[in-house]
Order: sequence, then C-alpha cells, then structure tokens
Amino acid sequence: MADSDITTYAGTCEKHGDFTGEAIEFFGKPIRRGCPDCAEERRKKEIAEEAAKAEAKAKREAEADKQRLRKSGVPLRFETKTLEAFSAKNDRQQIALSACKRLVESIRAGEQGANLIFIGKPGTGKSHLACGIILALYRSHRVCRIDLPDLIREIRATWSRKAEHTEAEVLDYFGELDLLIIEEIGTGAGSEDEKARIFQVINRRYEAMLPTILVSNFDLKALEQEIGSRVLDRLREGDRAVLTFDWPSMRGSV
Repeated sequence: MADSDITTYAGTCEKHGDFTGEAIEFFGKPIRRGCPDCAEERRKKEIAEEAAKAEAKAKREAEADKQRLRKSGVPLRFETKTLEAFSAKNDRQQIALSACKRLVESIRAGEQGANLIFIGKPGTGKSHLACGIILALYRSHRVCRIDLPDLIREIRATWSRKAEHTEAEVLDYFGELDLLIIEEIGTGAGSEDEKARIFQVINRRYEAMLPTILVSNFDLKALEQEIGSRVLDRLREGDRAVLTFDWPSMRGSV
C-alpha cells in the first residue's frame, strides 16, 4: 500500500472528542479507520483478553497436571524426588540409578521394560527412585505407585454391594498400566484370597509384558514368604531384576 492511498480526515468521537483519523482508498472509496483512541483501547482490550485466556488455560493445565500427579501415587513429600535429584555416591547406587533410567527410556521408546525389585533398609532411597521413575513418566504414560495395603483396600472395596467398581475393573486397571510400582511390601499382604488377587495383577502384567516394580524393606527370602514364590518367579527374569539397597540411610542427603 502506497502512502498516497492513505489520507487524513477530521472526525469527532462521542467518547474522546475531536480527532484526526486516517482513511484508506479502497476501489476509489475512502474507508475511515475511526477514532485512533478507540482503536487503541480495543487493541489493549484484545491483548488483555488474550492474556486472561492464556492464564486461565495455564491454570487449567496446571490443575490437570496436579491431578495426574496425585493419581499417579506420588506423595507430596516426594514431588521433588526426581531421578536427576538422586545422589549416587558409590557404584551400587549408580547401578540402581542406571537401572531406573533404562526402564524410563524403554517405556518412552515403547519397548518392553524390565521388572525390578528394590530391597533394603529404610532410608536408602528406594522410594526416591520409585517416585523419580513416576515423575519422569506420568505426563505421557499410564503409571501408578501404590502401597500394598492400599492396593488390597482397592480390591477389597469391590466386594461391597455399594462398590463403585467391580473387582474385574480394578484388576484390569492395575493389570494394564504402562508401569505399576507396589511399595510397602512387608506390612502384611492380607488373607490368602487377597494374595491371590495380587498374584492376578502381577500375572496379568507378566503375560502382557508390562513392567512392575516391587519395593520392600525385607530381604529376598522374607519377601518371598510375604507375597509368595509365584509372584517373585514372574518378576525375577533377568540377572539384574533385584536391586539391593544395602548402604546406610540417605535421608537428609537426597
């Protein structure tokens, strides 16, 4: 558009009074732009509305992200416990960290992830690494970390006539997740019926070649007594399935 196509004219705005406006020649007819102050107000209003929409969208996304994180089972205390924040100060800790990172990479790549079993004393970083894996995946994959007593309660709740979900739906949910982490194994696995349901979850995942992580303060022998040899047999395929956290407590250092 040439400058000669733009002319000026004198106008009056009910809100801003007299003004000098611009008119553009369009097929021989002048098209007046109107009051420049009104135009600037409209522009600022549009900018403010777009900013408000962007802020509202960001809040909705942040709330949805928070809900996904809560559903994934990461406690508030562990929301900052990423894999990157884990301080691997010796070879055994580095082996554990590397195994967790490999699992994350496999799941992201759509490959079969390895089952892992974390055993060792409290405070050695087992929950940190478990939550770190979830934090790396929860935005893009169906993952869940749950304490064994809570898993039992989820299953047991389906036995009520007023249950919102059937037992099959709960077993399907945990059996089909991209990754399931079961912690607090050693606080009592419940009755033989409840142990059988846990086996069903693990077996479904095993047959579907979906990775599962068990986390316990027990040693391997006591863990087997707690949940049964059938569960362990399905998770121990591969020489590196068991990670022993046998170093002093890391609480306060990670």
